[in-house]
Amino acid sequence: MIAAILAGGRGTRLSSMIKRIPKPLVKIAGKPVLEHQILLLRKYGIKKAWLLLGYMGEKIREYFGDGKKWKVKIYYHQEKELLGTAGALKILENYVKEDFLVLSGDIMLDIDLKRFIRFHKKKNGIATFIVHPSDHPLDSDLVEVNKEDRIISLLKRPHPPERIFHNLSIASIYIFSPKIFKFIPKNRKTDIEKDILPKLLKSGSKIYAYRTSEYIKDIGTPSRLMKVRKDYKLGKVKKLNLKNKQRAVFLDRDGVINEEVDQLCV
Repeated sequence: MIAAILAGGRGTRLSSMIKRIPKPLVKIAGKPVLEHQILLLRKYGIKKAWLLLGYMGEKIREYFGDGKKWKVKIYYHQEKELLGTAGALKILENYVKEDFLVLSGDIMLDIDLKRFIRFHKKKNGIATFIVHPSDHPLDSDLVEVNKEDRIISLLKRPHPPERIFHNLSIASIYIFSPKIFKFIPKNRKTDIEKDILPKLLKSGSKIYAYRTSEYIKDIGTPSRLMKVRKDYKLGKVKKLNLKNKQRAVFLDRDGVINEEVDQLCV
């Protein structure tokens, strides 16, 4: 499998903290967030990646070159006009003939990619979206998922207060079949979630949701960037990968947590 990384954003909300560099080159523990992503890809055997560039793309190309330093092969496409998260992918139609991984270049993540890829292959849909609980669901677009993990609707914000729904937001990490290209118009600004997902749902295409509690956070604002840097320093980013054993709490049906204190009895 190959990967495509959307690395064209300007990072205007981070302008107070970064100067003269594109957002994907913002450093976490001394390495650009994009470098962390490439190292994660290589760790899971993904050694070919397309970097889809926009703002100050030449600096990204200058930093990574052909990828040899990281033992990966890197290809580039520089957009003259930013065409959105889906529009940027259209260029790959002539090059990609197999399922491919897509992620945003401004997220810090450490997830078990093999597990994600296995899920996608098992479901055999046109797309698999990683979803996770949002810490701000009332102002987030959410998805509704059935018992087979199939996405059946997109719940756009704002949400009516009387509506009961699962708190599942899209994490900007996807696996697509090459069939996705026929849903993406050429030379038109198009977004994966706002434009392509509704098209897929309307067509009856099978789109699946992969749920995970692993570490996935964007660095798009100063507060989020500071939080990611703190989490990385504390080891939280790596710790939440599902390759590591996770702690769990089991509750009785009445929701009571019982603590055993020696052989205390009444």
